[in-house]
Amino acid sequence: MGHEARLPGRNGLAVTLAGRSQIYGRDECVTLFTRAMDDGDIFYFLFISPNDEYRDYSRTFERMLRSLRINDAAMHR
Repeated sequence: MGHEARLPGRNGLAVTLAGRSQIYGRDECVTLFTRAMDDGDIFYFLFISPNDEYRDYSRTFERMLRSLRINDAAMHR
């Protein structure tokens, strides 16, 4: 189930998924973030890591999220 997440400029949604990588054969964790743009399009990004290493990557993921800047006025097509 997704949950509300604070993203640059407004609230968005986040959901964490788990599964086995078909490429590496390891369990992995995927966190998907979405946020509506002013024109109705959706901005999304993913954080992906091996499940057993997610805690090691989490601080980096948090810094990336805090540093993200989205310019709704810019052309993005």
